[in-house]
Amino acid sequence: MTQTEAQHLEATCNALSDTCHSLYNDLMVLAYQCGGAHKLQLHEREVMYALDAINGGLEVIAGLVQCLEGEMLKARKKREMLENARSICKQYTNACSHMHLHCKKHRKQR
Repeated sequence: MTQTEAQHLEATCNALSDTCHSLYNDLMVLAYQCGGAHKLQLHEREVMYALDAINGGLEVIAGLVQCLEGEMLKARKKREMLENARSICKQYTNACSHMHLHCKKHRKQR
């Protein structure tokens, strides 16, 4: 994963998280108002619309959370791939160093 890809992934996750929090807060305010705590009484039809909006909002939050989890899974897989690549590179580096020393030793013996 390049630095640019990592920054883009982080920005995407942050934006999704911020959107979830903002929408959740808006829904909680709406639910609080529907619960009768607000000074204005809502008519039954308005309550039904509000409940529909809350339900729809919760579905949006669930979708955003799934997107966020998907992005996190992609990031985890890329991290694992990078760790495997680093491990392989380290093994090759060690093998090359060992071979270099071995060749150097044989050259001196000639």
